[in-house]
Amino acid sequence: MFVAEIFRVIMFFLRFGKLYYLSNGNCTVHSSDTCSFAPPNKCGIIYLNGFRRLFCNFLKLCQTSFMRNLTAIICLTIAVLVDCNLAISEEFKTINTREGVTISFIKNTPLKGIRAAAVLFAGGDGDIGVDVNNKKVNSDNFLVRTRNLFAKFGVLTITPDVPSDMDSLKNDRSNSDYRTDISFLIKEIRRETTKPIWLIGTSRGSITVGYHAASLKIQGVALTATVTDGSHDTVYSANLGKIKVPALIVHHENDQCVASPPSGAEELIGFLTHSPKKHVLWFKKGESGYGRDCGPTSPHGFLGIENQVVGAMTDWMFKAVE
Repeated sequence: MFVAEIFRVIMFFLRFGKLYYLSNGNCTVHSSDTCSFAPPNKCGIIYLNGFRRLFCNFLKLCQTSFMRNLTAIICLTIAVLVDCNLAISEEFKTINTREGVTISFIKNTPLKGIRAAAVLFAGGDGDIGVDVNNKKVNSDNFLVRTRNLFAKFGVLTITPDVPSDMDSLKNDRSNSDYRTDISFLIKEIRRETTKPIWLIGTSRGSITVGYHAASLKIQGVALTATVTDGSHDTVYSANLGKIKVPALIVHHENDQCVASPPSGAEELIGFLTHSPKKHVLWFKKGESGYGRDCGPTSPHGFLGIENQVVGAMTDWMFKAVE
């Protein structure tokens, strides 16, 4: 909602105002209707014609190094927000699946052309707190917070919550009723596009992909920060040998989660015996994060390198399934 408000304000200024920038202390008028950024020694700002003098005086303050840097950061941030809003549509929806059962999800659609589609499965217990009425989600899971990035790269995404008759998916991801719910999400995608559909999971969400990929009409799978160790369900609880579509494994070299050690990612590829194309993407930069080692705001959740990770993932996905 905040991003949408920013977008509406900027579009108002673009429609009724003009773009100026300070060049050698003078305000110069530009007729362009898009934001062109000034070099480091100039400051950009959008304003209405009636406030030209006021804003010109303000712009002179930008001669200081601090103000130049601050203005650049603000301008770039607004540009990213505008670009995302122009390129992506987001919907909060609930659909009926099994008798008396519904599932809520967030649907992000690229407006500049769909190249692929994906169902994104969060980790933990699968409950991401989708609030359709208020258009909110209560999760900072890696796939939940990068759903817009996938769409920015051309992937239509559906990010589901738990079905209405389940409080948690933990240790119950193999449930055949849940597979039925997922099939309805795939039908939702098919009403929008004929492009390849991927199942993408992170942490325990990868277990969902492992259990159901072979039984659903999809064209690829991606397993990120996959749970390969522990006393409860792991990805090895599923028969990975049944998966016959391209498979991408994504892992962080500094993942400190005891359930998803980096060594497990290398071993995992050997179990995908019938996958025609297999690849492991490794990452080692980013932020150390805060909170639990197995939480989303850590290397386990690719904190700080989200754009790099999603960019590399989608690039391989597009090449693996033309």
